[in-house]
Amino acid sequence: TFSWTFYRGQPHSVLETPCDPGMGNLSEILRVDPRARRTGHPGQNWSAIGKLAEAMTAPETDTVSAWDNKTGPARVARDAGAVILMLGYPNMNTCSFTHYVEELAAPNCPYRFWKDFTGPYTTRDGVTEERTYSFYARDLKYKHHPIFEPALHWMREAGLVKESPVGRGAALAFTLESLVNTMLPKITADPWILMESQELEGEGGDGNSDGNNAPSVSVPLSAVLGLVGALDSDAKSQVVKACGGAGSAVGGEELRK
Repeated sequence: TFSWTFYRGQPHSVLETPCDPGMGNLSEILRVDPRARRTGHPGQNWSAIGKLAEAMTAPETDTVSAWDNKTGPARVARDAGAVILMLGYPNMNTCSFTHYVEELAAPNCPYRFWKDFTGPYTTRDGVTEERTYSFYARDLKYKHHPIFEPALHWMREAGLVKESPVGRGAALAFTLESLVNTMLPKITADPWILMESQELEGEGGDGNSDGNNAPSVSVPLSAVLGLVGALDSDAKSQVVKACGGAGSAVGGEELRK
């Protein structure tokens, strides 16, 4: 349920600030669901439904970087065996967890740099104060964006992806751990492997836009179960088919529940 307004100098409210329109309707539907709890980061935040919602939004998960690997919500999701579910036309360039892997590789991502943002912030409890958060921004001096489709290819080669048609689109599922274990060694060995080239656009970059945050339905396990419960029976059965089966971290029976 990402929002970019804090990065543009506007106040952020955990409860009131809407998702960026570019994140798509499903993200905003999830954010306003009465069962949902939103994580604290004013930029890259998630809304969680289910048994992990409290753990993912606990005070210690409100870290300066959204993708903090020690106590952040991504760490909570990873430790719980989170599954990333992508619906529609699966495109890894819209899978936000790829940025988590980039931060794990830092400072071995030469096309990104840390940038701080400070502004008014209203907590879940209604307290407004000035806060500073960080964003691992793309350096706009480089002409090209990182392309994350190879990560899906690497996981498919290793047999780590479950996928099935859903209507005119598709459902694709893989564990967060699988993404980390396939992508991190690659970009650690070759920091430019996801970049088409090192060609420069111009003099420097302010890093205000990452460029890869198009609509995405990359959802941690707790939210997956909540979302699947709202599907009609035919769609639900196809999602279960995509995520179930031997070796899947989310079994069909758990999804049906």
